Amino acid sequence: MKCKPAWRGLGGIEGSTGDHILGASAGIKLFDRKMEFKTIYASGGEPSGSFGISTVAGKKKGEVIGLVLRSDFLENKMTTEIETAFSEYDPDDSDEFGSERDMATRLRVGGTFGWYNYSAMYEYIGKDYAVVGNQMIQKDKQGVNIMSGLNLFPHALNLGFSWYHDNVEDDDLFPRIVNYVYSLDYSFSKVPNLPIGINYQKSIQDSTREPAGSFSVETHTDSVSARINYSQDRINIGFQTAYSLLNDKTPNNYDTTTITYTFIPSYFMTGFSLTPSFSLNQSKNHPSDIWTDTYTINLDMRTAFLRERATFELGGTYSIVKGDQDTADNSTLSANFRLAYNMKHILKGFLDPIIALRGIYSKFTDDISPQADRDEFTLLFVLSAAMPFSF
Repeated sequence: MKCKPAWRGLGGIEGSTGDHILGASAGIKLFDRKMEFKTIYASGGEPSGSFGISTVAGKKKGEVIGLVLRSDFLENKMTTEIETAFSEYDPDDSDEFGSERDMATRLRVGGTFGWYNYSAMYEYIGKDYAVVGNQMIQKDKQGVNIMSGLNLFPHALNLGFSWYHDNVEDDDLFPRIVNYVYSLDYSFSKVPNLPIGINYQKSIQDSTREPAGSFSVETHTDSVSARINYSQDRINIGFQTAYSLLNDKTPNNYDTTTITYTFIPSYFMTGFSLTPSFSLNQSKNHPSDIWTDTYTINLDMRTAFLRERATFELGGTYSIVKGDQDTADNSTLSANFRLAYNMKHILKGFLDPIIALRGIYSKFTDDISPQADRDEFTLLFVLSAAMPFSF
């Protein structure tokens, strides 16, 4: 048995723990690294401005402790991972409400047997679970996600199933929304530079335990898509089409059909890339029997020159929306460019100064309501510098 402890501390900008976040982690590996146990702790806060990131009044304060146990005793045939975390968090210490405590748990198991692979995961994240410094965590959910795949070259087949719901604490004031997703994906790669594939997905969203006066949800969506991609040297061309039918089983009966075609060619070389795309989206609102077509053209171009110290970027989107019975007839143009020069070789040091000229243009035209037409152009001169620091 081998033990390998690891310690790590994370510091920030000088000040109290109300101004920044401090953390530490420790881990140990056992049984010839086939099992690992790790614990993580973080505590502190962020000021109301959060260095220009957040606009929420009052300081955010909190602490979290996490425990992780991983194992792999069967040479990747069955790996396991158990994560549990406990948090205490106050999003605004200036109000009369105190901090809330909650927990999150995640269990994973997966593995590979030659041409077969599988994975299963259970998740629980409490309604009040929150980690200071990371507000992107999706809270208030519970469910499972199961996937399995066969890879028998040139064929590959993947199956998936997931079941999730919110309102994990059974709050009587809110309904519970349950989501089921079944998926099947097949790909064929006999020709190396011309892979093709087809995908089917069934999505079900239902509400339960609706309080009095709230609306119920019961939608079933079936989607089928096909894709083909061609690549040769610096050229890549992709085409995809998709069809979906949303069946609203409530008395509202808001059924919709959507058909999409997407074409994406691209060209890449050292110091230059060009990626346009073209798409047509056709949607039908069944109750009104109205079709709406949306045509979209995108452009993304990037190039570097002068020993890659100078860069030029050009992007834009042009879309046209047309609906039956004069329900819609408008177009939107959005374009932007950026010409930048990196002066790091001139102003040497730990800064990374960049001088740039940036332009933004937008135009909206409505043939049904011309009074809504508008256009706007903005030209910006930007001087920026990157300086590494942590907080």
